[in-house]
Amino acid sequence: MGAYDSRPHEGHTRVSAHDHEAKAVIRERMKQSLRSVERERRARAGVAVASTVGDLLPNPDAGGLMGYLPMWEEFDCEPVMQAWLDRGGVLATPVVNWAAATMEPGRLGGLEPPHIRMGLRGVREPVGNAIVPIDDIAAMLVPGLAFDAAGRRLGRGGGFYDKFLGALPPQVLRVGVCFDEQIIEGVPVEGHDRRVHLIVTPTTIHDAR
Repeated sequence: MGAYDSRPHEGHTRVSAHDHEAKAVIRERMKQSLRSVERERRARAGVAVASTVGDLLPNPDAGGLMGYLPMWEEFDCEPVMQAWLDRGGVLATPVVNWAAATMEPGRLGGLEPPHIRMGLRGVREPVGNAIVPIDDIAAMLVPGLAFDAAGRRLGRGGGFYDKFLGALPPQVLRVGVCFDEQIIEGVPVEGHDRRVHLIVTPTTIHDAR
């Protein structure tokens, strides 16, 4: 795998009103679509992606996996994370600093309630204060409302993931996970937006490296 280019997207160094409007339209459309996904389909999709992603991730000896504890509208990556834990890997999920609009990788020992607490704004986070050094992360699962085949990502608009992705070492594998319908022809981007290397859906792998 080549070095990841964490620089801002070329040609999008200025904030565009058109980009903002386009993002808002796509965000609303995707949120409505995701709200309609039935629980059974959500569970099946998570298992299907886990069976694929497991072969794409590095060996746990190479470093930890940064995942996320999904909210209702987010793709369920818990099967991927459980498989990682079963292999003896170090798992981290976001610990959010809402005031600074940043997040850190908090070590997560399991996916059951004793290891998880409810944080602010309905975001679940690891119990305890153990932070995994960012240099110890080998791969990251990245949620999003939409992706395209070039690795561009549309998040919820807070900038938390773009900041974190920009701070990661270049060799860290960034894997977007989503439903097939979340892959669109072209995600509008601005200068601060960051890409992912791979996007994995229940049926397809998009390699953007």
